Amino acid sequence: MKSELTMTHGSRRPERGRLSTPAVRSAAAGRVAACLLAAILGLGGAAEAQLNSGPMIRLAERTWDFGVIDQAGHFTHKFRLSNSGTAELAIKKLESSCGCTAALASDSLIAPGESTEIELTFSSKDFEGPQTKFVAVYTNDPAEPRLDLVLKAFVRPFVRVTERQLDFTEVRRGDPGLVSTVLKAEKGSGFKVTKVEGGEEYVDWKIVPMTAPDSLAFRIEGRVKPTAPLGRFNQRIAVTLVHPHRETESFAVRGHVYSYFRPEKYTINFNTVKSGKDQERALELVADGSKPYRLLDAIPSAPYLTARIEPLGTGYKLVVLLDVPDTVGSFKDTVTVKTTDPDEPEIQIAVNSKIRP
Repeated sequence: MKSELTMTHGSRRPERGRLSTPAVRSAAAGRVAACLLAAILGLGGAAEAQLNSGPMIRLAERTWDFGVIDQAGHFTHKFRLSNSGTAELAIKKLESSCGCTAALASDSLIAPGESTEIELTFSSKDFEGPQTKFVAVYTNDPAEPRLDLVLKAFVRPFVRVTERQLDFTEVRRGDPGLVSTVLKAEKGSGFKVTKVEGGEEYVDWKIVPMTAPDSLAFRIEGRVKPTAPLGRFNQRIAVTLVHPHRETESFAVRGHVYSYFRPEKYTINFNTVKSGKDQERALELVADGSKPYRLLDAIPSAPYLTARIEPLGTGYKLVVLLDVPDTVGSFKDTVTVKTTDPDEPEIQIAVNSKIRP
């Protein structure tokens, strides 16, 4: 029997292919999700392709440690560099942080998928102890236009120097003081210290052989001369050696020779002060002995400075007043302290200030 569908007012005739059931809705949703996923994957692939376009630098390593190495040698390592991009990679420049490190690229242009080597050579001649050197590599990779290659090493010196900065600090003229450093080298090297040169106006040097169980050693002693000029000194000292790999070594010596009055410091710093605000600083000058010497006066070199001398215990106090000038900027002045000491009738104290608005 043929069935008939009856339509009433307000009803619509069912359309073919538009029957809605849970199964149909589920299938449709699945098709939509699949289409969206495909679109997303397509966009992702496009984005990845966009990201990987152009030159792209790649290295298996960026740091190399030579470990413990000898002094006065040349040590080389090759870093392999590749181009994983889609365009030619250009090495524009290699820049070393130190003249002791040489850099050489086998090729300056690397095609996609190809590689080259950058050879770094470190000269350890003038170094000892832990060392870190850098070489900057500049390329046309837009994501990393500069990268650093690093060389590390611990340089074992042929001659070990215990102290490279000798400091007498404050020494009264006539008092020799004493500073020293020790130089050591391996037994069997024939090591000797034969001469010390430098600072002869201030210091007498003496070379003293030492007994050491595992090395050849010499101590260099320095004493201030009785005739050393008054004031500060800072000298570089050269040491002549007998050694198969080292002919010379060096160190520095410094100190300050005074006569009778010893300032606690030789510089007064006002640092940064605001215009219109007066400032005061003071320092002590100790009388080093029982002689009847006195401080007479303090004379500043600038009109905006006032100085006075006040008795203090076994010495004096120097008081300096800064009447801050209207002019802004940095100022370097002096205060001359007059004394009755015939060997040092004047003592110079530096005064530094910086005036801001």
